[in-house]
Amino acid sequence: MITNPSTISNAARASAFHQTLTEIIPPKDASDRTTFRRVAKWLADECTAGRFDAGIFPLVLDLAREAAGPQCRRPAAVFMSLLKKELEYHPGGQNYV
Repeated sequence: MITNPSTISNAARASAFHQTLTEIIPPKDASDRTTFRRVAKWLADECTAGRFDAGIFPLVLDLAREAAGPQCRRPAAVFMSLLKKELEYHPGGQNYV
């Protein structure tokens, strides 16, 4: 099986993104871990589809940093809210596991 080089690249970016995201906003439970994994996969899929380019990963990490501000009690929830508002993150029934 031949793999598309951009898919490998996007998968590697998603992996690095996920690791950095969990450093910025440490997951509190399995739900947070699953959600962050789904976001990483969604970003990789959207890059592969051409909706975003590789520059989206650092931009989304900036949203995470914004959400993780010192006054925030629920940074994961704030992050997801920003993601939905800014990037229209709504995987809508797609399997992003």
